[in-house]
Amino acid sequence: MSPVSPPPAASPPAAASQARPAARSSLNAPTVEVATAALRRDLCYASANAVAAVLQRHAAALHPEQVAAWCRTQKIELPVYRGLANLNAPRAAALRALLAPRAQALIGTSLYEADRLRTLVHAFHNAGIPVLPLKGVALDAWLYDGPGRRRAGDHDLLVPPDCVPEAARLLKTEGYTCTDPAWTPTSRSPDKHHAPPFVAPPDAPTSMVELHWAVEGERTPSLVDTPQALTEAIWDRARTTSLLGVPVQRMAPVDERLYLCLHAFKHLTMHGGGLSLRVSMLADLARHAAHGPPVDPHALAQRLAGLGPNDLCSPLRALWVKGLGGIPGELLPDAAVPTDHWPDEAWAQAVVSMRLLLAVPDHPDDDQRLYGHRLRRILTHAALLKRWRDRLRLLQTDVAPRLWAVNEHDRRLVPAGPHWPAPALLPLRWGRLLWNILRR
Repeated sequence: MSPVSPPPAASPPAAASQARPAARSSLNAPTVEVATAALRRDLCYASANAVAAVLQRHAAALHPEQVAAWCRTQKIELPVYRGLANLNAPRAAALRALLAPRAQALIGTSLYEADRLRTLVHAFHNAGIPVLPLKGVALDAWLYDGPGRRRAGDHDLLVPPDCVPEAARLLKTEGYTCTDPAWTPTSRSPDKHHAPPFVAPPDAPTSMVELHWAVEGERTPSLVDTPQALTEAIWDRARTTSLLGVPVQRMAPVDERLYLCLHAFKHLTMHGGGLSLRVSMLADLARHAAHGPPVDPHALAQRLAGLGPNDLCSPLRALWVKGLGGIPGELLPDAAVPTDHWPDEAWAQAVVSMRLLLAVPDHPDDDQRLYGHRLRRILTHAALLKRWRDRLRLLQTDVAPRLWAVNEHDRRLVPAGPHWPAPALLPLRWGRLLWNILRR
């Protein structure tokens, strides 16, 4: 199949999509509705006529440049580009033309990274080191009929903990250098689950590898209660398969779906805008549901319950359904995740913003900070934690120091003249922080 070919004409694979029409995003944003409609068509959840109808409805208000920019932010240029193919609808051709140069470049990068990964996993196989690729090119090949159909990033490779020293030596033999010269396999701490990135030599196009020994670190507050046991269980259930013609390990289907949930949820808890959740992570989950190996929803529910009290899936379904206008069953089966009502606490409803979590601009020239103020992202993280002791620990470590750190933004709000001591500006700082939390 050509990497730029449109999605095949097929009926939606999920029963939920067959039973109900697509919903409308609660954000009232033409950018989101058009991009999501094209994305759902690429997943075979929506027909060409459905995408054309969305484009027709928003023709007058649509800004193709804004749609293209949002797709770049959310890393969904390729599926949206494919989902807009062969449409007789207003703005479809203009939007696809805007996405075309970026899409072609991403296809080339993806094919290059597939060759890099093939070389790496072949080296691991010859060295007798078990390796399990996470996300990336592996998903492109296994779920997207790639390579060349999913945006490629760094290569996340999971190896058994006792194989980390040998795996690090192998990467150096293959020409990769750790970005932290001081890092050694013996210096890894329990709160870390992967090494600093290893990068390809400077005379080659950029290629990065993250060497993982666990799927999550032993951090506080933790997202899952027993990350080490989870990693061991994933290895126990993994099976040997082929990736790009080379034998590798692959997670069992239910573990693969669970890991994609954990990965997306983890990025919801990251406070830096550059690390926030991307729609591409939700698209991977939807792709796994539509085109991946069958998953028993009851087994998935049991595995999710075994991770601890945090609800990894309802926030993701809420973003897909309420934020993007998708159908609940497209992302995760109802039997595994019975609700998309998140957040369900009054204080969290005042803090959490679907628009900010999805980085949706209010208007074409919106220059406000994507994903909102950092303090608001920290409080959203707190809303994702179920145990109050975890919430209090997060507030103690990440919020409390900010309450007393008067900075130049606070001083800018007072008249010029005498130097104001920091304690005198604290009420002003607290008011400014409160405004940053609650606005939009």
